[in-house]
Amino acid sequence: MLTFGMIKEVDFYFFNSLMSQNKLKEFEIDKSVESFVKKYGSLLKGYDTFTYKLRERLYDVCGDLVLENKLKLTNVIPLSSGGSLDYALFDDYIKNSRSNLESALKSNKNIVFVMGHKNPDTDAVISSMFEAWRNHLENPLTVYVPIVQSKRLPDEVTELIPSLSDYVLLTNDPLYELAKQSSLIRWISVDQNEESEVQKSFVSIIDHHLPSKIAKNQNIPKTLELLGSCAALVTRKYLGMGFSLDEKLAKILYGASLMDTENKTISKMTKKDVLIMDYLKKTSRIKDDNEFYSKLMGRLLNTDDADNLFNRDYKDNFGFGFAVAKVKNCFSNNGEVKKQSLVNRLYSLANNNNKEKDFPLTLVKITDYCNDNMTVNRERIVVLFNVDVGDEFKKTIKMTLEGTIHFEFQEDELNSELSYVDLCGTGLQLSRKKMVPILQPFIGLSMGNDFHYV
Repeated sequence: MLTFGMIKEVDFYFFNSLMSQNKLKEFEIDKSVESFVKKYGSLLKGYDTFTYKLRERLYDVCGDLVLENKLKLTNVIPLSSGGSLDYALFDDYIKNSRSNLESALKSNKNIVFVMGHKNPDTDAVISSMFEAWRNHLENPLTVYVPIVQSKRLPDEVTELIPSLSDYVLLTNDPLYELAKQSSLIRWISVDQNEESEVQKSFVSIIDHHLPSKIAKNQNIPKTLELLGSCAALVTRKYLGMGFSLDEKLAKILYGASLMDTENKTISKMTKKDVLIMDYLKKTSRIKDDNEFYSKLMGRLLNTDDADNLFNRDYKDNFGFGFAVAKVKNCFSNNGEVKKQSLVNRLYSLANNNNKEKDFPLTLVKITDYCNDNMTVNRERIVVLFNVDVGDEFKKTIKMTLEGTIHFEFQEDELNSELSYVDLCGTGLQLSRKKMVPILQPFIGLSMGNDFHYV
């Protein structure tokens, strides 16, 4: 086990830069990382907080260097076993997750659930599966189990992992409820960084959203970086451990990354996303991004069930409700509603949400796609206010929303009505991540609350 006092003075500056996540200088990238790994890598096997945090940080840095061709996979191995991974191993691991959990409960083994956010999307599900497997490969003495916070897997996930979809544990599974009663259970959080019920039992966090206040204060390994997808962060860790992925594994991770970046939308991509997704695409041998993405999106867009659409992509941990309903053929080209009962039900669910949770407002972003499953025909951003809020508050929120849209899409056709804003002509959607940070301070101040967002 490595201790703080064992790090030599000559390595101390590098260590501080590494752990504070300061930008490492070129000479450090070329020399110090490899030198540090070779010198201390064999000591980084423990799970005390200091060693665990340092090891995870080194995986991230080494992964970046591998992607930038500044470090060879073989030089990463002192930190882990490394080597080639094939889909058959992953398939076996997922299919045995239930029996492994049952066995662990009987023998009182340590158990870690790897869990994404409620109403999970492709990124949350796939990230939980691969992060659980990564930890299993490193530490087989603990049982790591991916868990999905839903009653069913999203259809697009089933499309991506058809042979495994029946083996992924869901939170409504009686076995999960039984396991939660054990004092041996801990959690790894992926694609989110706040989960009030189990936050105190987090052992690590991997997320690409802005950190919550409670996550910032937790003294655990945390990879919190604003990339396009959590799957990209997990992929980087595999590479940083010296692992290479086979074609089928890369295809699954690429699909999750493609869905969360909406087919590599520029506003959702960083330079690191480009490097990671280029690696996954090359390894997976995907020839046509559009064809692959359209097929997955076709499964996502296959329902007109308003309750499912509202709850499937709903979040409210910033102090108000916000649902994103992705549909097809809901509006005509001129904005006429073609599926009025669907729209009315979404409005009703938002109003009920305000009453039940005492929210000042709930937004419903209805994103209507064209038949290619990729191009956005029109977005209707509906603001449903609680009956108790005043006209001045409503006016401020509406003006802020319109200003945000004009800032993001300066060539758009904007049609503003009393309760909604129609956005068309861009072919894209306005990201919730762009809207929430701007709306949230106004709502927090007006309602006398100190909300945060992720």
